[in-house]
Amino acid sequence: MLDLRPDAGADRIAVVRGGSVTYLPARRVELVPQVASGGLCRSIRRSASGELYVMGPGIGPRVLRSADEGCTWSSRELTLDLAPFGPDDPASEPWLGAFAILRDDTFLALFMIDDHLPTRRGVVGRSQDRGRTWSLSPLNPALPPDTRMQAANSDLLQLAAGSILLTVDVFNAPGGDPAADPSALPVELQGVFIYALRSPDGGRTWPESSCVAMYAGEGHLHQLPSGALLACVRKQRWHRQPGDPPAPYDLKIASGYRPQFDSEERASERDEGTNRIKNTHLTESADGGRTWVDERPVTSFLQCSADLARLADGTLILQYLHRYPDDLAHTGIRARVSDDDGAAWREETYVISQGEGEDPNTGSSYPGTIAGGTHGVITVCANTVAGRTRLEAVHWRPEAAAP
Repeated sequence: MLDLRPDAGADRIAVVRGGSVTYLPARRVELVPQVASGGLCRSIRRSASGELYVMGPGIGPRVLRSADEGCTWSSRELTLDLAPFGPDDPASEPWLGAFAILRDDTFLALFMIDDHLPTRRGVVGRSQDRGRTWSLSPLNPALPPDTRMQAANSDLLQLAAGSILLTVDVFNAPGGDPAADPSALPVELQGVFIYALRSPDGGRTWPESSCVAMYAGEGHLHQLPSGALLACVRKQRWHRQPGDPPAPYDLKIASGYRPQFDSEERASERDEGTNRIKNTHLTESADGGRTWVDERPVTSFLQCSADLARLADGTLILQYLHRYPDDLAHTGIRARVSDDDGAAWREETYVISQGEGEDPNTGSSYPGTIAGGTHGVITVCANTVAGRTRLEAVHWRPEAAAP
């Protein structure tokens, strides 16, 4: 239905409203000419002096830097020695799960030494010279003893009050059928939960933890000017819960699943292992991330995971991975816009990037987002151009709110 190829030599994004498509000007800057896709998120952060930095898996051990609001970029190697922390494969590239720049310009990052597999091992990296050298320490989170964590697509955020939150995905154990295994947890406590770890000392220790969302992962955080926190999470559940329809497929359909765009094999899944929910949900906290309330869906089925940015005029932008080709476009990054900090969302959908073909992983990396740049917001995402998937910094701005 739409075509994101340049029109008359000018880059563009698409706006879809009520079945009609229009285009807005954008600027696409290539960061990496060829990138892997599927489950990767690159974080874009701003230093105290205004420089932009990008780090993340799939782009090699490097730090990308821009001194002109993302119009041009340079690259330098990222040197880490994780051997003292016992990676399974000492030659493997460390998996960067989260990255932030603190207000004193300290680079803070979480590296997972077992790629993106559930583990209890993580390494926190701190750099005082903008990513050139790093001091490393083990992550020892305050989590239940029978759990494992994952941080394939997590987030780090320094709050206005100074403490730091780190989201991790927590795998509860032991699983299994409680009726057959007395040691198994009740089914409502099984699955993956998002926890927020809290550090009061710049990321050196993490003595507190709190649950952000049940049956969810890949949480990204944003603090509003009011001090309230928003978290966009990948809500994903296959366990039966009280109030569910008898047929798993019915809740899948109610969550926005469109079987006509799925493979015949997956569209026929109706057993207890079927994902009933696989959407982006939003939840919020008024006490610095210790308790979370008002969890609600903000995308349809198979539209996750997401990131948030807020423009200076108060426009909140949720950008997320649309994971299947439909009657609108191929896979890729899309966006929704809110004028009241996520209480309600505009009708229109923005299409920022695309994959091509039938492979659902083509161009399907998660977005990283930051306000600023020449057009208002910068989205770091994969985009497929002429059969080649490259990493781009897409500069764009949503339409002004209707009067």
